[in-house]
Amino acid sequence: MITFFNRLTKTQQTAVWAAGIAALVVIFAQFVFMPILQGKQRAEKAIVTNAKTMNEMISLGSQYRKIEQESKRIQQTIASIPPGFTLFSYLEKKASEAAIRARVKTINPIKSSSVGIFEETSAEINLEKITLKQLTNFIYLVESPDDLIRIKRMTVSKNKDASEYLNAVIQVVTYVQAQPKK
Repeated sequence: MITFFNRLTKTQQTAVWAAGIAALVVIFAQFVFMPILQGKQRAEKAIVTNAKTMNEMISLGSQYRKIEQESKRIQQTIASIPPGFTLFSYLEKKASEAAIRARVKTINPIKSSSVGIFEETSAEINLEKITLKQLTNFIYLVESPDDLIRIKRMTVSKNKDASEYLNAVIQVVTYVQAQPKK
């Protein structure tokens, strides 16, 4: 190989050296410089992706803490419900407070459904011949977000006999501690 190189003219030897150096530069660029550059780019992309993921996790953590606090508040509220509480008696009491006890046609309990460690209890109250003011006053008295008592459904219609009065069917729900299955 050395004898072949020595036979070349000075210009040819310079060209061979230049080609060899160029080949080394290409090899260095291909196998050393480019992987370092690509690694740097991958690392920068990973940093951006991980920063987004971390921000999402921080946001989700904040949401989780809020939900956890609300859940604890709900559990405390349910735990503070006095023993023997029934939605039936609650509705009767509120109808008396609203001065429409005589307008209550029926109060029917609806089958309970379990939601985890809680049980949703509901009752339907039928009111006849009430005014709009009486109805709104009753709704105001019945709904109690702090006590987890809310109106789930309500149907209001004009009374057939006296058009100035309304009839209403209101479904009220609340939550209590679920009773263990026997």
